Amino acid sequence: MPSSAAPVEQLRGWHRCYTAVHRRGARALADLRDRYGGLFDTAAARQAVAERNRDAAQDFTNHLLPHAESLLTQAHTALAALPPARHHSAWKLLLDDLDHATSHSRRILSAQPETTARNAALWPYITTWAEHTPVVRDLIDQHHRPAASPSLPVEEQRYWTDLVQAAQGRGTFDAFETWYDTTGQQITLAHLDGEDATVLALAGDLSNAQLHVLGHYPDQHTAARSLPPPVPPGVLRPDVSPYSERVLSPEVPVQDLTRDVLEARQTGDVADLLLSATNGTGPAGVLARLEEFVSTCAEFGDALDTRDGQHFAARLHDLAAQVSQLTGELRAVGEDMAATVGVLPPYRTARPRHLPSAPPPPALSAQRPAEQCPTTAPTGIAPRSAASPRR
Repeated sequence: MPSSAAPVEQLRGWHRCYTAVHRRGARALADLRDRYGGLFDTAAARQAVAERNRDAAQDFTNHLLPHAESLLTQAHTALAALPPARHHSAWKLLLDDLDHATSHSRRILSAQPETTARNAALWPYITTWAEHTPVVRDLIDQHHRPAASPSLPVEEQRYWTDLVQAAQGRGTFDAFETWYDTTGQQITLAHLDGEDATVLALAGDLSNAQLHVLGHYPDQHTAARSLPPPVPPGVLRPDVSPYSERVLSPEVPVQDLTRDVLEARQTGDVADLLLSATNGTGPAGVLARLEEFVSTCAEFGDALDTRDGQHFAARLHDLAAQVSQLTGELRAVGEDMAATVGVLPPYRTARPRHLPSAPPPPALSAQRPAEQCPTTAPTGIAPRSAASPRR
């Protein structure tokens, strides 16, 4: 991470370093937990936490903190230049939260020499920067991409839109990336009929008749550079942090799946989790394990060779069949979700970690921006998260 890099590149590089440090620490702690989630070696756990905090503090003070004020100034400037939207006050609160974290980090650094206690005091503020990095990064990136959506002549737009609708009817419409722009409109990149030579950019909800084509491009890179950049995607629940420690019992792995859904931003993330939970081959999913468990209980009832045992077994066989049916239905939903793209809207913002939350927006503003008619100049796009590869 060269020190001469632009502040936003420093932010990206630092965030990768933080993620690596966090994962390394999480693995170390996970290896020290028993089957019930308890720590069996508290001294080793304290050492793992101290090493994590030390590495994070060094990266933060050397590579991010010198650029913090510049990054926040750029982000505030970009936010002020955006068209009004209901979630901007929440974004501003997150930037203020980062300013708070930066000020307290500097106070901690100036008040004491490097110690385990100092690094531990810095950790929550460093994590705040990690949590809010996508907001800062995406706001600054607004200056480096076109602000307005392209538009096609009316006849050409109608031609391409008709092709899209026909492909949707045939099941050969392949949307692969989606995001929201600063106006709150969803933008999607797609291929038609398995033809990768042309990338179409569409505006609007894919299931809405108002969907229309913004333009066509030779490849994804050209399309992305020609279209408005994404704004930070929303979060499902504002209190959930991807960097909080997971202490889950290995005996209840469905908790891990639920937590992954809470942290998901893209439709593909949830689709992959549904398919994982219903997997019947290779590493069995939780529902396959549940069906095996119920069927084994039924086998035990049969083996009792009693009327009650047969009664219990019959009930358990019925339940196993219901679990099997549920597994099939959930897998079908997962496959359908995997065939689509979606992203949480940007007004679902995270909650500040150090400052009071913003008041809820007026109820009247809760509606999504109206879709524009195909004959008007389009305003926006939507991408599948590059950070969430399909399993």
